[in-house]
Amino acid sequence: MFFTVDEALVKGYRPCKRCRPDDPMGRVPDAVLADQAELLIRARFPQKFTAEEVAAALYVSSRHLSRTLISAWGMTLSKRWRQLWAEEAKKLLREKGLTIAQVGAKVGVSSPSYFSRVFFRAVGKTPSEYRRHDGRRLI
Repeated sequence: MFFTVDEALVKGYRPCKRCRPDDPMGRVPDAVLADQAELLIRARFPQKFTAEEVAAALYVSSRHLSRTLISAWGMTLSKRWRQLWAEEAKKLLREKGLTIAQVGAKVGVSSPSYFSRVFFRAVGKTPSEYRRHDGRRLI
């Protein structure tokens, strides 16, 4: 076993494609793919898209992407998107000066009542309750 690319090359072997010893952060390909997927969904937030669309953008099959993300994150792409959505909504609710309707619009939900229902399902509190109790302390 070789620990660097140079060690493998000196002995006449090519570096391993699977463990990628040349990755400066020491990440395995699954972690790299998960990081790329995360960057993509954050860059396009709050737009929601399918695993097939993300997979096509990353040049992998949707099945491979789904298996990789479950392995790396412990959840599916859509569940991770909902988690990011809830994090962003909570962050915006902690900001003073934004109404609940404005927060909903910033996270891609135009109806305040629908935003409240979706937020309640994701967080377990209404936006008003969250703002009143949890919004005071920074998370």
